[in-house]
Amino acid sequence: MRFAYTRPDGGLSIINAVPKERVELVIGELTDDEYRAHIIDRSIPPDATDVHELPDDWQPPDIDRTFRNAWRKSGLSFSVEMAHAREIHRDKMRRARKPMLNALDVQFMRAMEQGQATKTIVDQKQALRDVTADPAIEAAQTPDDLRKVWPAALDQAPAKAG
Repeated sequence: MRFAYTRPDGGLSIINAVPKERVELVIGELTDDEYRAHIIDRSIPPDATDVHELPDDWQPPDIDRTFRNAWRKSGLSFSVEMAHAREIHRDKMRRARKPMLNALDVQFMRAMEQGQATKTIVDQKQALRDVTADPAIEAAQTPDDLRKVWPAALDQAPAKAG
C-alpha cells in the first residue's frame, strides 16, 4: 500500500506502508479497512492535502529525481515545479562554491599581508558570487535544461595570487 500527498510546504511525499503482516505482529489481526485506517492515521499528517492511495502496480514517475523536492502532483499526475527546481539548483551551486570562496578568502588575506595584488582574487570571488544570477537558470524550461546550467567558474580551482 502506497500513498502520495502534498505537504503544507507544497512538497510531495510518497509513503510505502509496512506490510499488513508485520503490523499485525505488533497490534494484532486487522481487517483490510482497519489496516488502511491505521496506515493513514500513523503515516499521513493531518495537514496533508491531495491524499491519494496509489495503485499496487504504481511506479515512481519517470521524471528527474535530481529535483525530487520540486515534484508536485495533481491527482495521480506528477510534474516538476520549475521555480522550485531553479532554487534547488542554485542551492547546489552555493554548496559547490562555498569551499572555493573559503579558499579564496585565505588567499586574499595572505596576499594582503604580503602586500601582493588582490585583483585576481577579488575577480574570482565575484565570478563565484555571480553564478546563481546566471540568466540561463531562469531560461531553463525543463529539468534537463536546468541540469545543463553549470558555470565553468564552479569547475575551476582558484588561481594563486601573484
